[in-house]
Amino acid sequence: MKLQDRRRAFRAIVRQYRMMELHKRAGSGHVNCGVKGTKQGALAIPKCTMCPIPGVNIPEDYDKINWDEEPEDQRYKYFLDLAQDANFKLINRNVSTEASDPIVDDGAGFFCNRKDYTEHIHKHVNEEEISSCSGFQAMFLANAKRIKGLRVTGVGGVTCARHNMWRPNGIGDLQMGERYCNMDFLFFSSLLGFVWAYVVLSYDIACQFSKNIWTRMGKLPDKYKLKINIKNVRWAVPNFHLPAHKKGCHSPFSFHWLWGAGRTHGETVEQNWEFLNGIASSTKMMGLGARHTALEGLFSFHNFRRLIAHRMWRACWSSSEKC
Repeated sequence: MKLQDRRRAFRAIVRQYRMMELHKRAGSGHVNCGVKGTKQGALAIPKCTMCPIPGVNIPEDYDKINWDEEPEDQRYKYFLDLAQDANFKLINRNVSTEASDPIVDDGAGFFCNRKDYTEHIHKHVNEEEISSCSGFQAMFLANAKRIKGLRVTGVGGVTCARHNMWRPNGIGDLQMGERYCNMDFLFFSSLLGFVWAYVVLSYDIACQFSKNIWTRMGKLPDKYKLKINIKNVRWAVPNFHLPAHKKGCHSPFSFHWLWGAGRTHGETVEQNWEFLNGIASSTKMMGLGARHTALEGLFSFHNFRRLIAHRMWRACWSSSEKC
């Protein structure tokens, strides 16, 4: 007796399970609007226990603080430290269509809103990347190779620079290398939801990325425009990457000279990519929707694991203090 091929049904079950797991971790079944009312970024686990969270570890009305009266040694708790980078192992071949394999809950988790992202990218298709940094030029040329037959040439992402937590709506697919238009959108998309007081961005090409960033932000939709004093946004190159830059970049973009940086090295996003590279060979041949759900599940698991580790560490620390 010939057994029926159950692979197609099994793949559907796996995908459904991954979506249920995302909703379960986010607690979307415990709110009045339920699964149907899931908002943008709501399926992500964003609560890094050390990053500023209004009403949790900083005042609810922190945006009304008079910073001239706030002591300098008390301002560090308002710093949001981010790290941004791209991964060119998470490619995807053009093996299916969006119609046959659609994305479910677009923009509800760690990936940015695909509609807004695509519209923004289409406006910058013919733009050329201009740089005065030889390292950046070499990197861009390398990233632009071997793109034939690919729908996605890599993934760009934003994490917490101190605690390795992926930011909600901070992930997006790359079409042709690590372009400004892609990374601009992902950076500002990862900041949706709050009016931030201080932001520090670690990026291996921060010396170039920071140039004209506010002009480029003006081309984004209004909801992605960051409402912040531009003097309170600092740029840094991760410690491992900095020596490869020109000497003129070393002091201005070094964490060692950055006020409030502490012992931050800015390389956390590289550590996160290493964890994800194990699934690259599987997602390479997946359809658009299946790949999206698989990666969302891994981003969620990574943050969930980090969150549990933080809580266990705090519990152990509290018990040791009592002893």
